[in-house]
Amino acid sequence: MMRRFLLRLVRDRRGAAAVEFALIGAILVNLLIGSVEIMRMMNSWSTLQWATNQVARQAMVTTMTVAQAQANFATAMSTAGFSSSTGYALAVSSGYACASGSPVTCVRMDASIPFRFNLATFGLASMTLRSKTVVPMP
Repeated sequence: MMRRFLLRLVRDRRGAAAVEFALIGAILVNLLIGSVEIMRMMNSWSTLQWATNQVARQAMVTTMTVAQAQANFATAMSTAGFSSSTGYALAVSSGYACASGSPVTCVRMDASIPFRFNLATFGLASMTLRSKTVVPMP
């Protein structure tokens, strides 16, 4: 009787799909969440690059101080939906040659923003996104 029960249990295929999904489902959910996190990160980096380029274009056309550049950067970031508590920063370096031996001087703008993942998928918890733009001075 016990042998017949075990043979019937081994031959029974009901529930096999549920077991297979349980094995694969966790991997698929992690990949889905990881994809969303990567999209969020790329959106934040793209916004950072856009804001840095906006300030660089303004610096190319007009003469502005570092404080004005940082204020314009803050305005561009808030326009894009980032609050000042996010921790973004803009560093401006000016007065160096664009290329070796070049008489043109340039302004370099380095921006950064901390990015925290909502779910620590694949061992990532946070990272700093960076953007750099170099433009000739007016």
